[in-house]
Amino acid sequence: QDPEIIFQACVASIARVMAELADLGNTLKPLCIAVSSAMHALIAVDRLGQPLTNCIIWTDRRSEEIAADLQATEMGMLLYQQTGTPIHPMSLLCKIMWIKSHDQQLFAQSYKFIGIKEFLFYRLFGVYLVDHSIASATGLFDIRQLGWSEVALRLSGISAEQLSKPVPVT
Repeated sequence: QDPEIIFQACVASIARVMAELADLGNTLKPLCIAVSSAMHALIAVDRLGQPLTNCIIWTDRRSEEIAADLQATEMGMLLYQQTGTPIHPMSLLCKIMWIKSHDQQLFAQSYKFIGIKEFLFYRLFGVYLVDHSIASATGLFDIRQLGWSEVALRLSGISAEQLSKPVPVT
C-alpha cells in the first residue's frame, strides 16, 4: 500500500469531518485526533520522513523463511518470552530482517522503520511516536521493560533510534 495515499485519505477524512461540523453551524473545535490503523505494517523512511518503501502490510509473507528459522532456535524462544510476540512473518522484526538480508542498500538508507500509525503521526505532528500496544506487536519491544529489546535490536541489526519513541496509549 502506498503510504502517501493512506496519508491523503487521513487528511481528507479530517477535512470532511471539519466541513460537516461547519455545515451544521457547529463552532466547536475538536480537542484531539484519534488514529487507528492496521498493525504489523512496515514502512522504511528516510531522514525527511519520506517513504522508501510502500507499506508492507501484515499479510506479506516474504519473511516466512526467516521466521521459521528463528522459531526453531533458543533465541526465538527468548524473544517470544521477552516481547510476548510469537515469531511470525507478519512481525516487524522478521520484515526488517528480510530487508537486511535481501536489500542491503534499502536497509542502509532507512532512517526509521515505522508502521502506518507512526507515519500518520509523523506527518500530522512532526514526531515519531508509537504507543505501547502497537510496539508490543512488533517483535522488537520488551513488554516488561517497556522499551526496545536489546536482543531484538541486535538480531535485526538496527538501533533503538531507528524506531519510534514508545509511549503510553494515553
